[in-house]
Amino acid sequence: MRIIVRVTSMGLVMTTAIALTGCGGIPDQPPLGTVTGVVTLDGKPLEFVEISFVPEVGRPSDGNTNTLGEYELTYVQDIKGAKVGKHAITVRSGKVDNASLKTAEVKPGKNIINIECASKADKS
Repeated sequence: MRIIVRVTSMGLVMTTAIALTGCGGIPDQPPLGTVTGVVTLDGKPLEFVEISFVPEVGRPSDGNTNTLGEYELTYVQDIKGAKVGKHAITVRSGKVDNASLKTAEVKPGKNIINIECASKADKS
């Protein structure tokens, strides 16, 4: 009888420990909203560039455009989205004037944020 009680107690302790540590998620993850959209440069899809949404405080979210200029942000690894709140937007392309980009507000739930970029001024 004592062995059964001890095995049951150990099982309960292990189950509690696993429940408290979670399943490998981010322990301090803020509220997120999913973010998708299309990036255009002078009205045409901007393909194969990296987009970043940088919140006022916290981790940025990144995504890459496809051939149609479509993107989806990732917060970290396989977690999609961006922190809820105001973000500065950057586009990593030598063609884009990042100073022309506006900020975006990410809300809880689904966000569709299209980004219209302006070309860098030709300095020659």
